[in-house]
Amino acid sequence: MPLFDTHAHLDDKQFDQDLDKTITSFIGNNVNRVVCVATGIESSKKGYELSLKYPGVYFSAGIHPNSITENPSNSIALLDSFLAEKNPVAVGEIGLDRYRN
Repeated sequence: MPLFDTHAHLDDKQFDQDLDKTITSFIGNNVNRVVCVATGIESSKKGYELSLKYPGVYFSAGIHPNSITENPSNSIALLDSFLAEKNPVAVGEIGLDRYRN
């Protein structure tokens, strides 16, 4: 049965060196779809770019509350525009995370 990974951070710098290999390994292990979940404006943009490059990669757009200081002061307006223009499959990260402070 094909699997769908609903929460991955493929835009994370740890994947910069071997992203192609990582995504190829998903497909080779029967995971043929994945959502790249955003943590901020730049993360949302990178997820969108990945979705254009790799079949089966989808993206969300959002700003995690713990990442708000890493985003521009007009982040909510930028996010609103991005959501309208790029049509992500989900909105997130966006909520309160009980895992961190």
